[in-house]
Amino acid sequence: MTAPSARQVTVCASAKGGQGCTTIAAVLAVLAAHNNQPTLLLDTRGDAAPTLGVSDPAPAGTFAEAMANAVEPCRHLRVATIAGDQIDSDATSELERLIAAGHRVIVDTGTDHDVLHRFDPLSPQRLLVTRPCYVALRRAIGVPFVPDHVVVISEHQRCLKERDVSLALALPVTSLPYDAAIARAIDAGLRAARLPRCLANRSLNSSLSNQPSRTRVDVHGFEAAGDVTALRTGAVGRPTGGRVSSLGGQLRRCGTH
Repeated sequence: MTAPSARQVTVCASAKGGQGCTTIAAVLAVLAAHNNQPTLLLDTRGDAAPTLGVSDPAPAGTFAEAMANAVEPCRHLRVATIAGDQIDSDATSELERLIAAGHRVIVDTGTDHDVLHRFDPLSPQRLLVTRPCYVALRRAIGVPFVPDHVVVISEHQRCLKERDVSLALALPVTSLPYDAAIARAIDAGLRAARLPRCLANRSLNSSLSNQPSRTRVDVHGFEAAGDVTALRTGAVGRPTGGRVSSLGGQLRRCGTH
């Protein structure tokens, strides 16, 4: 069977907890469903269903049981929860069958990086979700997989910006603004029914789908800045005060040609 395209299968992961990985996975799934595309949100961490305002699916011991127990937060969208170690050849074969039938598959693996290789037969697009945080960025540099794209939850109070993240990780970046309306939608159980305007008005699917697989940004002169080299090698401790601004500034300057 022909390997599915990156537009059909997207795996979301993060370098540490609290980066917004489940939120991005849920948003991608809801956007696809609202576009009348049958969509499966496969959750290996157990947070996707409550994020979308529905009860957790019943526990499952196999992929077939997980599919049978899947919940439907909105039309065209099913959410199935399964432990990563239960993703086997039978599971990938069933996912291939769904994809061939026109389904979109979004996977939320969170920080469970050991499960990522189990989706390799599907040739997925791998998204790394992060905030522009120094600690998160250090961990993101060392993740044991090669992302295709980075989604940054931008926060205006942060010194590090979208360009800094792109340069540090040598990857294309899509930035989404932090918005308290997103948290309110989750708390109210309205994520599946009504997306916050900052997400509904953005072509997130198109932005990610139009990126070539494993494209690298031009980082000519990247290693010239001492703080950048130290950040990538993990040889520097967490900066404080002006050093954070200095790091962000050096990252931006070394990307200027």
